[in-house]
Amino acid sequence: MVLFTLPAMAQQSLPEAKRPYRKLAAIAGNHWSGTNMVEAGVAWGHRCTYTNNCNLIANRFIYDYFSLSAEFETGTNPLVAAKAGYHFVLGVPSVGVSTLWYTDGTYSDFVLRPEVGLSAFGIATLSYGYNLQARQSIERVTVNQISLKVILGTRLFK
Repeated sequence: MVLFTLPAMAQQSLPEAKRPYRKLAAIAGNHWSGTNMVEAGVAWGHRCTYTNNCNLIANRFIYDYFSLSAEFETGTNPLVAAKAGYHFVLGVPSVGVSTLWYTDGTYSDFVLRPEVGLSAFGIATLSYGYNLQARQSIERVTVNQISLKVILGTRLFK
């Protein structure tokens, strides 16, 4: 009888797992390549992605997010891009992928950009991106890109 009650008692003492929840945050950034682009948009992400214990500070360093934003360069011939992406930050290392649709009013081009970088726990990230262009119809969109991005509202300090 004791053997059957011990597993039942152990199962009842486990805390109920809580689902992580996503929150909106603001994105601001600057990108350097053949041209200087500014980024503005929103992120939808959460902390403690793969654990239910957000009380440990180390678990709060994990941050993943989806993003919707726009990159733009003003001037006599403006260049604009609609951007959607997913990024994963594990404290300092950051990886992600973005899809962009560039247009300068005359030509347009689809770009897939894998990114790798260093982050300050998802709040600020310096990254390198490699633009894989579908047609290479816009010369100002170069292959190599350096980005500095800040996300306000990541809830690192709850």
